[in-house]
Amino acid sequence: MLGFDLSRHRLTLVALATWCVGTGLGLAAHAQQEPAQVEEPAQVEEAAPLAARVQPREYPELVAVEKMIRYKEWEKAEQWLYQFVKQNPDHAEALRRLGIVELRRAGGDVVRARQYLERALKLEPDYTVGIVLLSKVHEVENDLSGAAKLYDRAIELGPGRRDPIRAGAVHIARFSRARLYQVAEQYDEAQELYAQVLRSEPLNGYASYELGLIALERDDKKTARELLLKAVDQLQRWAPAEAWLYNPGRYSYMRENAHLQVARIMLDQGEAGEAKSLLEPLWRMVQTRNKAKGLSNKPTAPLQGEADLTFEDAPFYYGEALAALGDGKTASKVFKEFSKMRVGDLDLRQRARTRAREVR
Repeated sequence: MLGFDLSRHRLTLVALATWCVGTGLGLAAHAQQEPAQVEEPAQVEEAAPLAARVQPREYPELVAVEKMIRYKEWEKAEQWLYQFVKQNPDHAEALRRLGIVELRRAGGDVVRARQYLERALKLEPDYTVGIVLLSKVHEVENDLSGAAKLYDRAIELGPGRRDPIRAGAVHIARFSRARLYQVAEQYDEAQELYAQVLRSEPLNGYASYELGLIALERDDKKTARELLLKAVDQLQRWAPAEAWLYNPGRYSYMRENAHLQVARIMLDQGEAGEAKSLLEPLWRMVQTRNKAKGLSNKPTAPLQGEADLTFEDAPFYYGEALAALGDGKTASKVFKEFSKMRVGDLDLRQRARTRAREVR
């Protein structure tokens, strides 16, 4: 358990969120040229021996680049940091921020990000933020075993005392390690770590959501329903300041996905009317998305992750709810329309074609 209640120390989350940089050009585009109209990076004094270093809370020498980051001038920020690191190759925080630039910008270079973050961790091997950031690289590269080992290391180091930044990093490590346990179907271990996350941050909707999905996998529909609805409610009162350290794609449509799963439970329990109320807005949303599908193919940032679009299956279950309520005519139309869509699970769309004939 954390040494203090993280929910009372939001500075932890804000501090971690300062690394949240957006899109920008890669280093390769400007590595051979001097940055134009970019404030000259300051040189720092000769570094103290590693054993004597204490991780600072602020970096006055990086103030100039913070302004660029604040105004989303990503190319300038990256150029500035590149030049700064050339002059100060052992500045771990600057290396970390370069790594984050690559992970956060659209089309970022994951290999380069790993190189920067490995260099930073070599300089500060027990700095938990650096360990967690490198873990994220391993996840992006689908090296889940490597990511798990690093998360375990951060958790073992612990939150420390009166150190909100370190505690925040361990908090993220616990959540992320729980996700890896969940993917490996080691549900007991995942549940324990999610419980620790919720003890330190009781409104963490993501943890409640994942616990709900685990309950669903274990066919505990009562608990799953309660937790999924709780997660949706928590999203009204909570949002992670450090969302980029989670998997943004997975949680982009968390509310919609949770409502779909709850509606399916309701259908199984004979509550077709309640299920219809949850599914109808999802049905309209999927109709709109289907019309707009394929209009955008922009590259995404490595840390963005693939969006979880499970809710796009909602039309099938909306049709089932209508059929259960005796409205076969409307249900048939819904099934028929869904069968012709370009979104949603292909097998369900094929089944919808059959269901359209059956419920007419």
